[in-house]
Amino acid sequence: MVQLPLPKKAYSASVRALGRIGNTLVVVGEYYRSVADLESGWTSWTSEDGGRTWSASPIVEPRSAFAHTLVPVPNGLVALGYEGPNDQIDAAVWFSRDGRSWQALPLPDKRTAGPGRQGVTSAVLENGKLLATAFDVPPSGGTDYTLEVELPK
Repeated sequence: MVQLPLPKKAYSASVRALGRIGNTLVVVGEYYRSVADLESGWTSWTSEDGGRTWSASPIVEPRSAFAHTLVPVPNGLVALGYEGPNDQIDAAVWFSRDGRSWQALPLPDKRTAGPGRQGVTSAVLENGKLLATAFDVPPSGGTDYTLEVELPK
């Protein structure tokens, strides 16, 4: 067991998913800034020596966000989750080529944001696109559905 280093300005952190980009292992997880912090954020850690040592990556913006799943795609990884305050989350998907820096990907469906709670739960690579399952909770809907996400070239 190797303890992951805390990201800068973090009080505590936990791991949610493990992935790989080439020879680099990537872990994503949530962090809190203090014991009284009610809104978590997320970050990643990388290891280039098979998990013996780990480096903390910069905290992913926006501050209130959560990534719970990693999906391998050509040239990188996609992290699935949501962003926003706990009572008003919007679906979110991020892409990384190196496991350290992450960019938000645009989501095509208007059901992924707005009043209520929305999120992306799982995904697979299908014909060069990410085919994802998502949810929305009233007042904006209240169902599970699928959506396609374009990947960076």
